[in-house]
Amino acid sequence: MRIIAVRGLDRASWKSIFRDCDVLLILGDVGSARVLEEAAALCKVVVGVAGRSDDHHIARVIDSIGYLVEGHLAYIDGLYFGGIGGREPVANIYSLLRELGEVKPRSFILATYYPPYMVMDYSTLPGARRGLLELHKLYQYKPLAVVIGECMCPGTFYIDGILHVCPGSLATRPSCYSVIEASSGIVTARVACEV
Repeated sequence: MRIIAVRGLDRASWKSIFRDCDVLLILGDVGSARVLEEAAALCKVVVGVAGRSDDHHIARVIDSIGYLVEGHLAYIDGLYFGGIGGREPVANIYSLLRELGEVKPRSFILATYYPPYMVMDYSTLPGARRGLLELHKLYQYKPLAVVIGECMCPGTFYIDGILHVCPGSLATRPSCYSVIEASSGIVTARVACEV
């Protein structure tokens, strides 16, 4: 399964990155519903969370064209996706914890707008962190990958055997996104940036 993970869709140069896309994973800060619908038409399935700056209309559009996974799981081609959005993250975490406890998925990918506390959560304010402490509670279910929308530096890294992916943003320069490959319980990822 080829997953393209993106945050920010308000640039025109992104259409070529969605070739052979099985899942478009939206990580918030969409820009406009029209652009979201255009991107969705290029991939087989859309899964996503709204960002802190997205309004409720964007969340409804994600839900109408695919799966809004804020506090919920979606099962797609043998893999679960769960999500934490930018508007009500703590409520999303506790809702997702309940659902994970009921479903007990063998493998899932966690899409989160905010980073976990102390993981890529630097702020421009001295001593301030943007990460969510409660997010670490989801790690007991061993996600295959944690894909983070709001993080400072695009890249991939492992913490305690869990792949963490920060795709960056398509709405900034350079425009960055992640290509995630999932097959038979194995997940790999790379970040690509275009000037």
